[in-house]
Amino acid sequence: MNKCYLQLWEQSSTTENLSIGCTIHLNLQSHYDYIDEVYSQRGDSLVPEDYDRVVSMPFECFISDELFENLLEQKNIRLSEVEKSNLSKFQDLITKV
Repeated sequence: MNKCYLQLWEQSSTTENLSIGCTIHLNLQSHYDYIDEVYSQRGDSLVPEDYDRVVSMPFECFISDELFENLLEQKNIRLSEVEKSNLSKFQDLITKV
């Protein structure tokens, strides 16, 4: 298993907040760079009715060698809630939380 960082995401709207999955990052710097990139694409306009946002702080997790190879190539991986759940079930993604 390989150590990396996981960031939870939710979709925020005027009516509700829904968990939409997570992103996995090689290290904290790639995490912060990814967040900056996502947020910089929003511009300076008013808050939209629907948008994705981070939930809490990133935390350590461990991923399988196969998933880690993908992470090395991509630097960041975005997973839907279903993908995250499936990887956890098969122990390709292990969190400390």
